[in-house]
Amino acid sequence: MKLFKSLIIFLMQRFLKEEDRVALRTQHRQENKRRVEDRITAVLLSEKGGIEVHYLCPL
Repeated sequence: MKLFKSLIIFLMQRFLKEEDRVALRTQHRQENKRRVEDRITAVLLSEKGGIEVHYLCPL
């Protein structure tokens, strides 16, 4: 996994301008925050008996 991440970073530095890399990191960060918010909402709803939660990926 570490090698894959290093390869991605290398390719980003080769083919993307700095502002594009910043925009991509910002987009990924926002997507990650949204997924966390969705998980928290699902857990809170399940505790109230509103829905049943099935996780496809770990927190």
